[in-house]
Amino acid sequence: MNVVQGNVVKGNVAPSIPSGMPFIDTDHVGGAKIGGYSVADIVGLVMLALAAGVTGGMMTMGGGVLQVAGMMVFFGYGMYLIRPVVFLTNVVVYGAASLRNDKAQLVQWDKVKPLIPWGIAGVILGYFIGNAIGDSVVGILLGLFALIMAGKAVMEILQPNAGEETAESISAAEAEDEMDELMALADGTSRPKASGLALPEGHARSAVLGLPMGLFSGILGISGGVIEVPLQRYVGRISLQNAIANSSVLVFWASVAGSVVAFLHGSSTGLIHWEAPVTLALVMIPGAYVGGIIGARLMRVLPVRVLKGVYAATMAAIALKMLTSV
Repeated sequence: MNVVQGNVVKGNVAPSIPSGMPFIDTDHVGGAKIGGYSVADIVGLVMLALAAGVTGGMMTMGGGVLQVAGMMVFFGYGMYLIRPVVFLTNVVVYGAASLRNDKAQLVQWDKVKPLIPWGIAGVILGYFIGNAIGDSVVGILLGLFALIMAGKAVMEILQPNAGEETAESISAAEAEDEMDELMALADGTSRPKASGLALPEGHARSAVLGLPMGLFSGILGISGGVIEVPLQRYVGRISLQNAIANSSVLVFWASVAGSVVAFLHGSSTGLIHWEAPVTLALVMIPGAYVGGIIGARLMRVLPVRVLKGVYAATMAAIALKMLTSV
């Protein structure tokens, strides 16, 4: 796989060229650069962030998978650099989302606060697990994860009730699966989940609800919302709107912790220069934000089958690329 991870050469960490800047691109040597990156790379990263934002905005999931996979495959960046970039992006994007959700009184703080320490612990543990297993294994896991998401979308497309309605016309009664319920948000008709796993209040329940999201985020570099929202629904038994709102807060705090750990560890070991992830995050955040707005609007006007088809095709392409690049 064409990735960079701390310049590991035959099992030994080379002392030169810390991860944080791409290898020299002979096509752009001597060309204009912004913050040490070629204009072509900057434009490519903006487009990648825009595409990831649109994907996440349409389905409220999958954007992080596209962002991480794109940075690995098309730009050759390693996870030591990708993680802090994604975490910083999430801090801004999910921080803004958390404020909006809190203003709309959708965040259930009594349910979220006990989960935050577990989410933080998960992302820290996941960060070091991801570093230990290496970029190649992370790439395989990311590909398998995308494949599962693509398969789920295809199965839902093939269901008889997967018609040509738009999100505006779907009722909660028709939203029998998680992706269909996402479409119901346009009408605000999502209701608390009637069935699910019943766990008593306590540390065990908080761990089940908070730890997996952090682990996936730390290992794969994704936001973890695609894990947390179903957990909030089936274990927390709350409405989808509240689940997404609660998840945004949890992702925000996990990303804050992930950013701190990734910067401290990467900088102290010489694997990254702190300027590199900051520069890349500043480049990608506007695209991700604008893409999210576009994706949210598309969710309200496009037929559900089209949305699921685009999502399935995107996840399948990511899976194919990641699993065949090893």
